[in-house]
Amino acid sequence: MCWKGMPQGVLAELVVKLGNDLPIAPHRNCFPPLLPLVADYKPAGGYQKRGNEGKPASGIHRLYGLADMQSSGDIAGIVIRLTRKRISKEGQEESERPMNAPQYIFEASTKPSLPWHDVPLIRATDESVKAYGCLVDKPEDVRIEIVRWPQSGWRPIDKGTGDEAGWVEGIFHGEWQGDVLYGRNDAVSGHYVLGWSTDPQKASAQKATAPRDQVLLWHMNYHPDGGQLFFPLDRKPFIIPAALPGDNLTPDKVVAFWCDGSRGLYIHPGIWHEGIFPVEDRQRFLDRQGRVHARVSADIGKEFGVYLACPLRADRIKTL
Repeated sequence: MCWKGMPQGVLAELVVKLGNDLPIAPHRNCFPPLLPLVADYKPAGGYQKRGNEGKPASGIHRLYGLADMQSSGDIAGIVIRLTRKRISKEGQEESERPMNAPQYIFEASTKPSLPWHDVPLIRATDESVKAYGCLVDKPEDVRIEIVRWPQSGWRPIDKGTGDEAGWVEGIFHGEWQGDVLYGRNDAVSGHYVLGWSTDPQKASAQKATAPRDQVLLWHMNYHPDGGQLFFPLDRKPFIIPAALPGDNLTPDKVVAFWCDGSRGLYIHPGIWHEGIFPVEDRQRFLDRQGRVHARVSADIGKEFGVYLACPLRADRIKTL
């Protein structure tokens, strides 16, 4: 498509209407002639003003976030964003967030009340965790498994390549705030709502309103690119929910391992899990995992209509 000679208004409207079908690559260096035209475009009737800032608040500027853009580099982001959003037939903007890209920070009350599925609490021993990974006495003795980049055709991956990214390390923080359990993984800059001790419609992050004897789990994930180590720095009891590899996850396949805090737990690539659940108010763990950090998720509540009730009480432990 040739942009040259098009009236500014026509070109800008084309940008809006084409959406994901915009026939240019999503990179600012690919369309310098487009930038000033989009930046200078003014819709018929002019702009509405917003507060005392005098910035445009309607038309293409509001629709694609141009109101806060200060440079041609910022304006170039319009095309990048167009690859992620489309305009529906009714002219409304639709988000294209895939179902497997969950939002991890939210108010508990945004989740519905659902039945609970009781997860068996298993004492973590060398034998009970053998299919999932292993117990760890010293973090320095653990080798993180890194999975080679998958072969996409009949030609093989060159020997010694495809698994060189290595691993990252940081502190995983688990902290209860009222009825809500939060996690923060410094190794991958992740922040999460891990679960609640009671119905999320009643859960409070300001104060505990129910006994803290379980975690209602809404989400699980696995990492196809590498294994992961959780080692307790505070040497206190904790639990980790887990399930064996395979995308056909169901609630009955999930177990929770009770770890007494004297040893860490390493899990193999592909093992379903969630963050660490501290039995006490807060705990810190050494986290070590693959640098690529590929993640496959399952929203338990949406897929199965239940939350996974993982016990936090020692009297619920079963020994296999």
